[in-house]
Amino acid sequence: APMAIMKGLRRRTARREAIERALRQVNLWDERKTPIGNFSGGMRQRLGIAQTLLTLPRIVIVDEPTAGLDPKERVNFRNLLAEISRGRIVILSTHIVEDISSSCNRVGIMDKGRLVFIGSLDELLKTARGKVWEVTGSPEETQRLAERHRVISQTVVSGGKRVRFLSETRPAKPATLVEPTVEDAYLYVRRSRAAEKP
Repeated sequence: APMAIMKGLRRRTARREAIERALRQVNLWDERKTPIGNFSGGMRQRLGIAQTLLTLPRIVIVDEPTAGLDPKERVNFRNLLAEISRGRIVILSTHIVEDISSSCNRVGIMDKGRLVFIGSLDELLKTARGKVWEVTGSPEETQRLAERHRVISQTVVSGGKRVRFLSETRPAKPATLVEPTVEDAYLYVRRSRAAEKP
C-alpha cells in the first residue's frame, strides 16, 4: 500500500484494485501475505514489475531483468515481459542474448553511449549474414585462425576444436559459412563500428 500511495493512488478502493490487478498480472496474488524476505530472486523481480504496473504506465524500462535468476525463473520472467508488453512499450537493457531473442521485436545496440544500430531482429541478423564461419581442426590450426580473426566461440570436439568466428571473406579452405545468431550479429555490429572509428 505505501508504494501505491507514492504512485498517487490516494483512494483506498483504487489502491486495493490496483494492487490486486498488478499482483495477479505477475502471478504473486497468492503470495500477497508472504514476507518479501522469503521471496526468491524471480519473485522479487516480479514484485518490482508489479510496483511499476500500479499506475498502468505506457512505457516500462527494465534493466538486466533475468540476471541472477535460475533457468526456470528466466523463462517465467521472459513470458511475463511478453505479456506486459501488450499495449505498452517495454525497453529492456540487457547483455543476456536469450532475453533479446525471446522477448524483443526491435533491437538497439549502444556503444559508449551512442546508438549504433536500431532495427528488427531480422535486420540485425542480416548485418552478419555471410560473415560467420566455423572451422574444426587441431588446436594448432584453430589457434592460427584465432590470431587472425575475431573468435566468437570455441568448442572442444574429438580430435581438436570447433571455432566460430567473424570474417568478411572465406578465411580458410575448410571453413564453413553458418547462419548468424543474435550474439554473432551483436559482435559483428560492435566490431564493424569499432573499425569505423578514427
